[in-house]
Amino acid sequence: MEKVSVIKCDSYEQNKIDKAIEEALKKINFNVKPNSKILIKPNLVSVNTPEQGSITHYTLIDFLCRYFLAKKCSVVIGESSAFYIKGYTEKAYHTSNIYDIAKKYSVPLIEFENEKIVSVNKKNLKFLDELYMPEMINKFDLIVDVPKLKSHMLMRFSGAIKNLYGIVPGGYKQLLHQKTKDINDMAEIFLDVYESLTPKILSIIDGVVGLDGGPAAVIGKPKEIGYILASMNPFALDVIACQIIGYSPKDLPTITMAEKRKLIDSKKVKQIGKFKAVKFEKLVKGPIEKRNKDSVLITKTFAHPKANYKCTFCGKCVKRCPVNAISLENKNGTKKWVLDKEKCISCYSCVSVCPVNAINLKDTFTNKFIVFLRRILKI
Repeated sequence: MEKVSVIKCDSYEQNKIDKAIEEALKKINFNVKPNSKILIKPNLVSVNTPEQGSITHYTLIDFLCRYFLAKKCSVVIGESSAFYIKGYTEKAYHTSNIYDIAKKYSVPLIEFENEKIVSVNKKNLKFLDELYMPEMINKFDLIVDVPKLKSHMLMRFSGAIKNLYGIVPGGYKQLLHQKTKDINDMAEIFLDVYESLTPKILSIIDGVVGLDGGPAAVIGKPKEIGYILASMNPFALDVIACQIIGYSPKDLPTITMAEKRKLIDSKKVKQIGKFKAVKFEKLVKGPIEKRNKDSVLITKTFAHPKANYKCTFCGKCVKRCPVNAISLENKNGTKKWVLDKEKCISCYSCVSVCPVNAINLKDTFTNKFIVFLRRILKI
């Protein structure tokens, strides 16, 4: 029987958050061994502020840093923003106030697109033929998955399982998205990511204030909900959390696909604590339809890397590339940095490994327009 604790919490006052999460962890009998390696994975969908209601509130991260450091654990915070412009994850850490929390407790911040990317064991894949993720992910003992409670205009619900998809680096998320024909396929990719993770997973959802009509603040509206939930099973947490905003587990492809894989039985989830449902206006329900094409937010918001005149042809990017998409050519005495766009997965790990900052991301018009729009509208 998978346990999910539901604890009332009506404010982001730090003492109330501390009390709620501590109680939530006790209700599910959570324990951690000293000296464990902990990765805290918030939900920073974009360069948003806490007040916009679309990202994990920094007070939850504050508590978790203190909690695990007090248990003599090593702690790291990691994320890869859903919008792909160089430095966006770093900016998201700042606008979310999580940068300040990390600095206060001397906790390292990781941008997954800057890490070494490797192919996962294909035995764990049931939908994809191949999958690439940061090599360091499976070196942790525990991933603390801290999503925001949101409805989602495509996936219907954005909870614990979807938040783990943020481990996939850079624009590679967009490329994987294009391998799908409907949201059931997208759910299958989420499950492949989940089954490729070897650490234990603790999921704690920020449901103090949620987002109605997300995932992004630009299309969603903050909604007071008033709960913190926790579970050692992300599927179980989503089974309960989705009901708070008016969904049934059978409405969610992440849960229905997980039940087919026997990763969860929705009927065997034990809820500890009560909740009162909150009416969300923008819930997508009904039959799942196959789509004709991806939106420009999928096809046009990632960028290919490109080398500039600073390149010294040291070859470090060639060695780092997980798919051998980069080569250094020398024709008639002229050296050239070459990218095979058909092979490139837009993970961007080549950008961070370059010792002279010679590799940039060539932003699309859509990227530039969105950044301009955000700046003008302050969203």
